[in-house]
Amino acid sequence: PIENNSPSNACYRSDSSAATAESDSKAFYDDPAWTLLSRMRIIPCIADVIPSLPNDPSTGITIQSMLDILAMLSVRLPGAASAIAMHERILPFILSHCLAPAGVKLSKEESMSQNEENLFRTDLAVPAIKLLSLLARQSKDIAELDLFQKEAISDVLAILCSDAMDREETRLQIWCLIYVRIIMRYGLATSAIQAIISIATPKVALLERNDHVCVHYLQLFAVICHQSNSILSSGVIAEDVSDGALMSLVWLASSARSCASTMTRTMAQSKNSSDAEATLLITSQMNLLASYFQASKSSEEGDSVPVISDEQCDNVVSEVIASEVCTSMLSTAMTAAFLPSWDNAVDAHADLPLPEEAAACSFVTTLSTFVRVIGPENLSGNAGNVLIDKILERMERANQSRPPVARSNLSNPSRQSWLVEAEFSILMVVCEWL
Repeated sequence: PIENNSPSNACYRSDSSAATAESDSKAFYDDPAWTLLSRMRIIPCIADVIPSLPNDPSTGITIQSMLDILAMLSVRLPGAASAIAMHERILPFILSHCLAPAGVKLSKEESMSQNEENLFRTDLAVPAIKLLSLLARQSKDIAELDLFQKEAISDVLAILCSDAMDREETRLQIWCLIYVRIIMRYGLATSAIQAIISIATPKVALLERNDHVCVHYLQLFAVICHQSNSILSSGVIAEDVSDGALMSLVWLASSARSCASTMTRTMAQSKNSSDAEATLLITSQMNLLASYFQASKSSEEGDSVPVISDEQCDNVVSEVIASEVCTSMLSTAMTAAFLPSWDNAVDAHADLPLPEEAAACSFVTTLSTFVRVIGPENLSGNAGNVLIDKILERMERANQSRPPVARSNLSNPSRQSWLVEAEFSILMVVCEWL
């Protein structure tokens, strides 16, 4: 690359030296993200290209490619994520061009391939909201920008208000819920809580196991309960805390009670232990109940907040512990979790799809959290003993069925995270019980 003082110095330039081209190519294959940032200066390049793009459907592939590159860079380096978020042209373009309702006329070919009733261009909106989610996850400083917690939230609410007409629109709504969940974990955008609950409550009323959006709504409800619990347990309510954060338990009471009353039916429908969709729904219901129960305990002094009784939560946990679903999920999670090295974990579930393993680990982690919230000693009957017996039995089986030392080294960092979380949560329950 050659430095110059022209206005277009952001563009990548190369001299005629074969050695330079060869070194650049080697650097790109060794570390593509760093080479794009340092040698090719890709972020300024993309920022220079954006103003010249016409508001035309023909530019869709180009914009998708740029968004995918920016997403890769934001994951690779937090500094790159900050540079992208702080740039004066990149994110405003994304909001105006990708997340706004479709305002351009499609050609005949495109109108035949896309549903004409779609309000948003999912081919642009999905990678755009995915990029915003990755940027917000990297830093709270990024999430605190007005563009993230105000402007983008408004666009997300508009997307969630519409009904998903096809699989791509469902995928777009799921990414919108992931984005809101990330923002609210920082305690931001609390003014949007009432609007989100109003949009979501009718959609989660049926609790269908094949409704992926419903699962993400329940997970978002759990995050809202966590935020409410943090505010109520602190005893100090800041001036900038909206009424939504304080009233969220009242608004979520019907959803929490619905989860408590339908858990038995959901588990009965999940007779197939490999049904990842049903497992995720059960996990999301438990997560909401545990979060709501914990938050309601912090607000017992207030008479206006409806509280799920200890007996209801106790009955739910006892039924889950006694179910075959719990036994199967413990077996799946613990077979790979309690191994001496990650190389062994690679071969522990060679035939098990990763989504099923992730669902099992999430189930075990959520159940352990729920048990700890109630208190193992407060479980009715012998539910606590049954859980500990199942855990110890699965530990012994996992220890006896350890595979030989693996010859591969393909363990994924994401896979390690859910295995470690499941292992830690199980050990916490065992330590508190013993």
